[in-house]
Parts: sequence; structure tokens; C-alpha cells
Amino acid sequence: MPTAPLVRRPKYLSLFGEKIQKNTWPGLLISLYDGTKTPDQFRTAALGEPATEPERVCEIDFYLGEFEEFHSSTDKARKLLADAVHECPQHNLNHFAAKADLDLLATR
Repeated sequence: MPTAPLVRRPKYLSLFGEKIQKNTWPGLLISLYDGTKTPDQFRTAALGEPATEPERVCEIDFYLGEFEEFHSSTDKARKLLADAVHECPQHNLNHFAAKADLDLLATR
């Protein structure tokens, strides 16, 4: 079992990514992290799905914020995570995770 997140282990990401439909949510996340979609392409594809719910917008911003943080774009990460906190309902796990990440980014 891998100990590092899958995004840091391309071998595992590609292995699992082959078994997932990457053109629909949540498989689009694999497309973002394996590099087959840019952040803009990911956002466009995720928002273009039928019946995109408001909570999906919060998820998109959260995962893009995580992606930007992982790639050391802290200013972009802060904006996206702040958007996620604002957009996500308070009961949504991504709301809490985005707040926690913002707190951590504030210490950098």
C-alpha cells in the first residue's frame, strides 16, 4: 500500500487512472493530477457536465486549490481555497478542509 498521496506517485495514479472514466466527475480529478488536463480544461469540463450542482463548484475550487498548493502556487491556492470556503455549505467536508488549508497557508 502506498504511503504517499497518489498524486506524488505517478505509477499508482496511472494504474488506478486506467480503470476510471476520466471524462466525467470524479474521474476528471485524475485527468487533472495525471496532467492530461490543465486546470482550465479541468474546470471547463467539470462545469460543463449536465446538472452541475452548486456543491460541485465548491468541490472544483477546493481540488484546484489543492492542486495549486501542491504545485507551489500559493497565491492561486489561497484564492481558490477561500472561494471554496465561501461556496461550500458548512456541512460539506471540503468546507472544513479548505479552511484548514487556508490556516496552514497563513503560516507560510
